[in-house]
Amino acid sequence: EKGGGAWRQRPALTAAAAAVRQAGRTDDEAALRDAVLLTRASDFLPPGRQTRPAEGLLMEANLAAYQSARPAP
Repeated sequence: EKGGGAWRQRPALTAAAAAVRQAGRTDDEAALRDAVLLTRASDFLPPGRQTRPAEGLLMEANLAAYQSARPAP
């Protein structure tokens, strides 16, 4: 089905905008769309951090905690 992906992405964008509003932010659908489409995953700007999977952020925190708890060689 041609264009089906766009129809599925629209409700996801609307849901993301609602979640952002509940978190107290003022980003609208256009800002979220631009953050996803114009930001690389390696960017450390706020939109880049927000669009990265939570597992990656948790893994970074766990690795940092592990490295700080390890005795120096």
